[in-house]
Amino acid sequence: MDEDLLEVARVIRSYLPDLLGSEARSCDQRIAGLLAAARSGQNVDEELAAALQQSPAVHAWAAQVLQDERHRPPDLQPAFELGFEPLPGAGGPVQAAKYCCPQDDFVWWRRSAGQAVPSCPSHGALVPCH
Repeated sequence: MDEDLLEVARVIRSYLPDLLGSEARSCDQRIAGLLAAARSGQNVDEELAAALQQSPAVHAWAAQVLQDERHRPPDLQPAFELGFEPLPGAGGPVQAAKYCCPQDDFVWWRRSAGQAVPSCPSHGALVPCH
């Protein structure tokens, strides 16, 4: 199984409402089901790739995350890696903390210490990833 593709699927779940609006729930359920099947040993690469290509917005988002070595969401990737030259001075990528579902089907990135950690829509609590 393609671990990079599985990681993108875990990360995109929290972004689906912004990317798909009212269609987000059904897509999330489909992805969650495919991730569960992958955990049980099934090869779901083709089905997962199809789910991540269902709309231009989802496809573009997933492609951008696949290109990042840490599989960060596009809004957390350094701007210069996206074809943009940053302003001079002290700056750098956002140091966001990564949280994972213990059942390995949801990933969420915390952008600031004051941001409340959400629950995995399938299993509940998220824990820090290492």
